[in-house]
Amino acid sequence: LGFQCQSVPSTRAMEANHDCALWQTLGHWTVYVEWFVALVVAAAVASAWRGAWLLLDAQLWPQRPSASAALGLGWGVVLFGILGFAQPCLASAVGRARHKQIFWLVDAIYSYLGFWCCVLVWRGVWQLWDGALGLAPVSNEDLAPGFVRGAWLSHCVGVALLLAAGAMRSLNAPPTLILADNLPPMFGARSTSGLSAFRPLLRLQERPPLLPCRQWHEAVGLPYHAQDASPQACEVTPEANNCASLGSPNFGGASPSISNLAN
Repeated sequence: LGFQCQSVPSTRAMEANHDCALWQTLGHWTVYVEWFVALVVAAAVASAWRGAWLLLDAQLWPQRPSASAALGLGWGVVLFGILGFAQPCLASAVGRARHKQIFWLVDAIYSYLGFWCCVLVWRGVWQLWDGALGLAPVSNEDLAPGFVRGAWLSHCVGVALLLAAGAMRSLNAPPTLILADNLPPMFGARSTSGLSAFRPLLRLQERPPLLPCRQWHEAVGLPYHAQDASPQACEVTPEANNCASLGSPNFGGASPSISNLAN
């Protein structure tokens, strides 16, 4: 694909050149590689979700599916609260830590716990609706042994692929990731961190990028009051001053407080 933008001698020259530049982006081969990566990540996420959902069906009170859904929903709400309280504490700890690379692992674990919060909440609401409408199964006790093995295989393969790709945050959905329609960019329902951001091996050699305290709060949607912040509660490190551009929230990468870790 090759698009050539030319000057347009009219009062709408600026708009025409802007439109041409937008189309010109589709001439880069990296765009199509990025689309392929997005589909692979989506398949891995679906595999992980499928396995987790079916494991809950088989292991969590299978005799009473509606009670299982309600119990799981309660656990999901509790886990959501725990993650919410832990988020700023973990972000603050990154700024103080001497060996910051270990927080790549902490971030992945945080994302994985957020994934279970999402699955529990989604499954709970979904199956409670099934129960209310008389569509829920009577029992899940008669599931074949291969059902559980297949669920574990599906879950582990999906998580392993995302861990290898450095895309664990993509496991999450509401309630851990929420976006408002009135914020830019327009048509932002389809967004990505960019192909260059997927460096699972190289990132382990680098320190996690940090954000100044205010920008971290804005990126993850937490209120920030300068008068309440203390150096102990919100440490800004030298590299944070070089990472101001990382503060924009997006569906795949926003996370709570002082660093851009932990989604």
